[in-house]
Amino acid sequence: MRPIALLLSLAMGASALASNAPDWLVGSYKLELTPDLKAAVQKLGMPEPYARIMLRDDGTFSYAANNGGNVSGANGTYEFADHKIKLTAANLFPAQNVKSLSGKAGDDGLEIDGLHYVKVKVDSDRSIAPSPVRTLKTFDVVGTWYVQSGDRPDKSIKMVFKDNHTFEFAGMAASSKGRFDLDGDKLTLTWTEVDGEAVEPGAMHKVIYLHEDGSFNIDTYRYQKN
Repeated sequence: MRPIALLLSLAMGASALASNAPDWLVGSYKLELTPDLKAAVQKLGMPEPYARIMLRDDGTFSYAANNGGNVSGANGTYEFADHKIKLTAANLFPAQNVKSLSGKAGDDGLEIDGLHYVKVKVDSDRSIAPSPVRTLKTFDVVGTWYVQSGDRPDKSIKMVFKDNHTFEFAGMAASSKGRFDLDGDKLTLTWTEVDGEAVEPGAMHKVIYLHEDGSFNIDTYRYQKN
């Protein structure tokens, strides 16, 4: 197993426009798939496209997308005025290979780059509070995770996350170990050993994002906690 690192840089400067954004704008949004698109990916046996945008009250955002099982992400700042919104990445949006995405925001969600995003709800009556990171920190990765094969776990491929922030992988005639950090739905893996050989500190790491159901993808493999 030789995962490729995703290097994400968080832009700390807050936009003057974003700092004046209304409370209803701040929160977490997920991509809403049309029935036609859902039917198409199911027919092809492909995983459903996943994208999520988190807008913070300090004018920063996080973006994560899963295309064909490959997770990519970006962080940066956003501007909002007159229901128009612009997201500017610190580097580039990996999937689109552009610096910024624009659209509009309203009570029904976001329209970004021609796609519709709906605000994630905590329950049927209340949207996520203006500090969504606190809500996302309820994720708990400690335990054993297996690769999902259809509707069943493939117990020949697993990852074990421990309380001391270490993890171990076993499967596909390979093994590895490392450390992990969890910040909201952002899971950072740093490998220290692969197939019994030490890895140079910091040389192999990957940033992934947990899905709403708590699962996550590494390359084309989807892991579910058991």
